[in-house]
Amino acid sequence: MRTLFRGANKVEPCITKNKPATKIDENILLKDVEEFIDDYLW
Repeated sequence: MRTLFRGANKVEPCITKNKPATKIDENILLKDVEEFIDDYLW
């Protein structure tokens, strides 16, 4: 039962992220989509 109520003290949602945004090179992304198109169509 203790694990059910462990987060009960923190009621407000977590708004901030501790990690910066990740930049993806567009050319590398396009090449990956062309090579592995089935991974992006589901």
